[in-house]
Amino acid sequence: MANGNDPDLTRREEKRYFWLTILYVLILLLTLVGVSFIIWNKPDYFIMYVPVPILEWAFVGSMVGVLFRLAYRKKVWTSAIGLYTWVIAKPIIGLFMGALVYFLALAGGKLLGAPSDALKGEQVYWLCIVAFIGGFSDELSIGLVKKIVTKILDRDSVSGKDDLAG
Repeated sequence: MANGNDPDLTRREEKRYFWLTILYVLILLLTLVGVSFIIWNKPDYFIMYVPVPILEWAFVGSMVGVLFRLAYRKKVWTSAIGLYTWVIAKPIIGLFMGALVYFLALAGGKLLGAPSDALKGEQVYWLCIVAFIGGFSDELSIGLVKKIVTKILDRDSVSGKDDLAG
């Protein structure tokens, strides 16, 4: 893995990272602008039960995550195929992780007794932040999922529900 102090990076590899970053930013920004333009002023547009603004913020979070790692060379592959695969896969994974964190936030709100209208309309802006964080850091999202699943399994084992089937 390359890092900021890696003496093995050649000038050619430095240029490759630079142009990859510029191309990546342009493609993803055009994609985001295109999706936003298509759904602009359409009421309550959902994809797979997730509001599109949540997906957009998760996508932006994953783009920023990739740019952060490319800029600071944190956990970036040195082989071209690994790097390109990661650059393509990370935004898609970020979309799903952002949606998953959104669903976890909704479930948490329901479990805490939040009224249904508290999670709709303008009150949903904080969920965009949650989706951004979910898209930015898949490690953070996976950690959150593990923590929640562990608490649920611990609670079920205390109440005598060790068997998942019943």
